[in-house]
Amino acid sequence: SVDEGDDVTLSCKYETSNTGTILHWYRQQPKSNPVFLLYINLFGGKTNPIPPRLDAEVDKTNKEVDLIISSAAVSDSDLYYCALRPTVTGNPAALYKNLYTCILNIYFISIFNYILFFTAGGLADKIGPMDEDANTVGKELNTVTLECSYETSSDRIWLQWHKQYPNSTPQFILLKGAK
Repeated sequence: SVDEGDDVTLSCKYETSNTGTILHWYRQQPKSNPVFLLYINLFGGKTNPIPPRLDAEVDKTNKEVDLIISSAAVSDSDLYYCALRPTVTGNPAALYKNLYTCILNIYFISIFNYILFFTAGGLADKIGPMDEDANTVGKELNTVTLECSYETSSDRIWLQWHKQYPNSTPQFILLKGAK
């Protein structure tokens, strides 16, 4: 149990042989898309600046990455995810605050809702919907097209789509590299 004001450490195990691995932490509030918090690489390089009251540590021996929340508050109660590149985003040089959510509702006999979200890495300067109406409604067996645009000054970029069912973790769908 955690008391308000305590320091809290959330730990995640990872498996990789890539020394260039970058580990990401996200926070997700109910009915919202995951929000990027910070990243740390296997050599201890971190997001700059680190968000207030947050820090990260990596233990290469035990293959663990920790998110440390100092002076925990009730408002810190949420779902936290760790992600191994390229699970959720691409290049650590990107700002990662450009995480855009498109809501897609597919109607069956009963209703199944899930969130599709689009991320870009590789110095993505801007990301967003092609249309200001980000909510798309589709019927079973119909084709639905979700479009997002991006702007970048980078010569390489990684574009990703994920889906998320209620009360579950985001699932990777597609990764596309572009020049």
